[in-house]
Amino acid sequence: MDVRELQRVRAAIRGVLEGQLGPVRLKSGMFEAGAFAEMPLEQQKTLAKNTRKALHWFDVSFGPVEEHVASNISNLAASNIEAIAVEISVITHKRTTLTYDSRTALLDQVLADGHEAVRALGYPPALESTIEGDATRIVSGVLLGPNGSNRARTTKPSEHWADNLVMWSIVGIVLLDLQLTEPS
Repeated sequence: MDVRELQRVRAAIRGVLEGQLGPVRLKSGMFEAGAFAEMPLEQQKTLAKNTRKALHWFDVSFGPVEEHVASNISNLAASNIEAIAVEISVITHKRTTLTYDSRTALLDQVLADGHEAVRALGYPPALESTIEGDATRIVSGVLLGPNGSNRARTTKPSEHWADNLVMWSIVGIVLLDLQLTEPS
């Protein structure tokens, strides 16, 4: 696998979440790339407060790469199917004073927006190419569920009210059809 394969997958996911790609378009300003879990907390809070730009800030990371069972076992095969775990970490800022109603409204919004994002990422051929038109080689052009079937899923939101943040993720896998090259 070439690093460019992962860069194209990341670019396609970003394009869908930012409302620029896919047959199911998310609203502009719903998601914006730029926040990641390892970012210092003060930086996360500053970025997440910029709700004029986006409601949810995200980062795409990849887990293990494994050969998929659909791969041709023969050494003579021209391609190989690789399963790549994907986690989209999301940070959402609480914009209002914490009350029971504002808390439940925000958690409901996170659930609804997460559902829309999963739907957009899982609707063929959402992830077939990048905004620039580069093919991703993602089988069926979708983010699958963590077990390789159905749709991706969201995790339970983690509430960090002292910092006015809610953290959650979208998890799944993509299957890449990689063309094998002859050794030189």
